[in-house]
Amino acid sequence: MGWVVPTTFVSNTELAASISEPNPAIYSLMVNNPDPGSANSAVVSEVVGPRKVVLVLQTNNGTTVRVTNSLKIGLTVSRTNNTGVTWTVNGTAGGSAQIGTIVANADGSVTYTAPAVVPVPNNVVQLTAFSADDPTVSISQNISVYNPIPILNSAAPMAFDVGPSTVVLTAATLLMGRRCS
Repeated sequence: MGWVVPTTFVSNTELAASISEPNPAIYSLMVNNPDPGSANSAVVSEVVGPRKVVLVLQTNNGTTVRVTNSLKIGLTVSRTNNTGVTWTVNGTAGGSAQIGTIVANADGSVTYTAPAVVPVPNNVVQLTAFSADDPTVSISQNISVYNPIPILNSAAPMAFDVGPSTVVLTAATLLMGRRCS
């Protein structure tokens, strides 16, 4: 036995009903005319397909990262029982050493780890999540990869006379080809 759904009379050949069913399945529908002379129609099967999967990214930690550093991104998957996703970085599953890598975390978020060198031809990579339940559903986020912040520890000598001199800079982080100001 099913449930009664209110209908709106449209014409002698048409009724309108709003059916709210959250579970995908095949449902049997029939119409019943009231007394006097109550009668049921033939049963018609109605397929209720899955709702369109919804993916939402949470970039609370921003969308920029420095080389070799990591960025955690949240992901919410709704309207499906299969919340699995696959990730690509610039179209490569899981990424690579040249564009960075992405791995899933136990809490449903992911961690993108930037490569050791800024990606070329520009510093932007695209992270894309594809629904395992419906691979036609995806969401993307561009991430900007920046050079490291230079950290200068010391300069020697600390003082010198006017004229040409050589100063040796010692740093924790510098990039080759940078100049001193």
